[in-house]
Amino acid sequence: MLHQLIIKSVLFLPVLLVYSCEERKENAGQSMNSVNKPEVQYAGEVIKLENTPFYAYQIKKDGKTVIKQSFLPAVEGKIFIEDSLLAIRLMQKSLDKISQGQFPPSLTVQEVNTCVQTQN
Repeated sequence: MLHQLIIKSVLFLPVLLVYSCEERKENAGQSMNSVNKPEVQYAGEVIKLENTPFYAYQIKKDGKTVIKQSFLPAVEGKIFIEDSLLAIRLMQKSLDKISQGQFPPSLTVQEVNTCVQTQN
């Protein structure tokens, strides 16, 4: 009886060790993947357009410009952004949408109008 218990233990122990090691490898791999994936950084910047009284905003991803908005977005025609504070509000709205996972961060006419009205 003792002999059978020892044999079962000897056979069961390696299976248990292999299973527990495999689980640790998976967890270690998941940890390594999350460490190796750098978080994407978006940043915004308001700029004054050269030789004009108008403004634009840029959104950069990891330091590279991915959006440059020189006109009011979502509005028909090319209407320049006349105020730096309006450019900041529009840029912030776009950054908010990006942070919520929406790219490109298309603004609606209503969102643009809200930004314009907040200015007045």
